[in-house]
Amino acid sequence: MSTARYPVLVDGVMHASAPRSTADARGFGVFDTLLAEDGLRWFEDRHLARLRAACDHFAIPAFERWDVASELARFGAGLGARAALVRTTATRDPRTGQASLVLEARAPRVVPERGVELLLVDAVPDPLGAWKTTNRLARVLQGEQAERAGCFDALLRLPTGAVVEAARANLFAVVDGLVRTPPLAAGGLPGIVRGLLLETLADVREAELCIEDLRRASEVWLTSSGARIAPVRAVRGLREDLPGSAGPRAVEAREALRGQEAEFRRAYRARTPRL
Repeated sequence: MSTARYPVLVDGVMHASAPRSTADARGFGVFDTLLAEDGLRWFEDRHLARLRAACDHFAIPAFERWDVASELARFGAGLGARAALVRTTATRDPRTGQASLVLEARAPRVVPERGVELLLVDAVPDPLGAWKTTNRLARVLQGEQAERAGCFDALLRLPTGAVVEAARANLFAVVDGLVRTPPLAAGGLPGIVRGLLLETLADVREAELCIEDLRRASEVWLTSSGARIAPVRAVRGLREDLPGSAGPRAVEAREALRGQEAEFRRAYRARTPRL
């Protein structure tokens, strides 16, 4: 997807545009992606905390070199009120150990009103699955495979039959009347929206999911910062009878997230100076 109409911020310098390869060409790195809308950046404090944890884990000194929050605010000001997925990438030059910081954006994907269709794809456990790193080629290819098949995302089936997440999103399912999402120990990414739902929904619990659980699930949905909540209406090759956006628990989850967003908006406006 083209990013030509969005600015790019590279090591403190704003550019009108740049190739998406800008960040990935600077060595191993970690990244975080948040949704910007109406002049605010949803849950940016949580996103920055996750990015800092990844930088600390992989010894990337980006937060020592840059005031990442200020750079994100400056980049967001350049976006104005446009909706965009903002990707902040911190890399480390393998020769010098110096950190670079790149901020770029792209248009968010639209979740179809009826819900989404997933492609069931065989996958292997990702040893770096708990972190958003620039070494995510397998996930990129799996997502592209799903798109070529006309699906929203790829649902990843491990050799054991376990299902931990999609290529680009966390997974929730309603099984035996309870909302379940795989635990992070299973290898999934600590998604921001996932965490918000765990805090908000009364009966959601972390529990392993497998293919057989999904065969009898009454509802399935994905969560990500860009898609928010994407109710699933079909998993190609597994289920064609899921309720999608009509599922009552997905409706409840969306309402819970809207409440979290309303609270964040109030706090954001309270701490943001008005001109």
